[in-house]
Amino acid sequence: MHTTRTGIACPLCQTLTKELVYLVFSHQSPDPQRVETQRRWCPTGCHLTRPEQWQEVMPPLRRGL
Repeated sequence: MHTTRTGIACPLCQTLTKELVYLVFSHQSPDPQRVETQRRWCPTGCHLTRPEQWQEVMPPLRRGL
C-alpha cells in the first residue's frame, strides 16, 4: 500500500516535506510490518528549483521499519 505523509523539514526553506511511503502489512497485525520511503519532495518546489543543493542537504531515504 502506498500513502503520502508529512516528512522532515526542508533544510532549504523549512517547509515540511511530503513523502511517498510504501507500507507492508501482514494478516496477523493491523500495524505495518515494514515502511519504505520511496520519494521525498518539498511542496514549495525546492527539489525542482535547486536540485543540486537539495541532493546535498537532504538525508538519505529510510528503508525498512
